[in-house]
Amino acid sequence: MGAGRPRDADGPGGRRRGALPQAPWQALADGALAGKPLLIGHTRDEFTLFMHRRGILGEITPEQAETALSDLAPRGGADYRAAFPDASPEELYTLVNSDWMFRMPTIRLAQLHQGPTYLYELAHTVPVAGGKLGAPHCSDLPLVFGDFREGLGVELYAGEPSPDDRRLGEMMRAAWASFLLDGDPGWTPYELDEQPARIFTSAESVVTAPYPETASQAVWDGFPWDAMDLRE
Repeated sequence: MGAGRPRDADGPGGRRRGALPQAPWQALADGALAGKPLLIGHTRDEFTLFMHRRGILGEITPEQAETALSDLAPRGGADYRAAFPDASPEELYTLVNSDWMFRMPTIRLAQLHQGPTYLYELAHTVPVAGGKLGAPHCSDLPLVFGDFREGLGVELYAGEPSPDDRRLGEMMRAAWASFLLDGDPGWTPYELDEQPARIFTSAESVVTAPYPETASQAVWDGFPWDAMDLRE
């Protein structure tokens, strides 16, 4: 291969090709999608999937938890320990990683969007590893797409979804389809005071309730979210 310009070289205006012109948070705050419906959410235990893949689930030491809190939490570990006084080192490690990478950016986008916003949390425990993953990252994808035969469907549901898994997936697909067709998945839009969210726990327990992660939300209140610079 010749020594031409790299594929991610700067494009018009000096902007890197493939890069967003503006951080998502700022774009939504500026009304980039004003008036358009938004469906957004996360799983309850986002980071356990990565811990499982790395073989460290159930192996987190107090020192690892302290490093994660120091590196990621807005004001170090004190706020997390105060918010979750009974949490083990592994629970604190999981919480701060889940919050920093997925959960708190999600709620911030919901807060900034200038239009109907439908927030959800998947709290459905997957069967692998004896249920120790809880509701990990991407566990909503096999449910929404109804594919348990390969990929994440095998990794998280062992390729053998229970009747409850299948029924919950049907309910989620119906909501997603309604959103695509009408811009409304069937629950109360998000607003700042009550913070309504759809909580998918099981087929027998799907409710609209106040957003449940308020303890983490308080820890991250006022944090100046911005895009990560992947060049560093």
